[in-house]
Amino acid sequence: MFIGEVSKKTGFSRDTIRFYEKVGVIGKNLSRGENRYRQYGDTDILRLQRIKKIKAYGFTLTEIKKILEAWETDTVTCNAMLKIARKKTREIEIKIREMERIKERISVEFKRCALQCYNNRCKIL
Repeated sequence: MFIGEVSKKTGFSRDTIRFYEKVGVIGKNLSRGENRYRQYGDTDILRLQRIKKIKAYGFTLTEIKKILEAWETDTVTCNAMLKIARKKTREIEIKIREMERIKERISVEFKRCALQCYNNRCKIL
């Protein structure tokens, strides 16, 4: 099937599909028709659907690629996946704390800016 149909079936844009192909996340076994257009198969659709699901959990493309390769070669165990999930959870918790600190700094700075406003110009920045 052509990229337009793959895009409709997966919800990914054509550009995203091409990008995933370029970085090696999909398309290892793509064939080309007489017209030289890429021909995607059901395995590409399935892989893109898995990518979408894993991406929704916050994994990076590099992480997704490793997870899929391990899953497809049947080298990933439930314990290994739990370890990956725990690691990602810790990373997310760290990011949440960092974002909370940034949020607090912004709040404090802009309150201070409002208090030190002169001729409608913030003197803090």
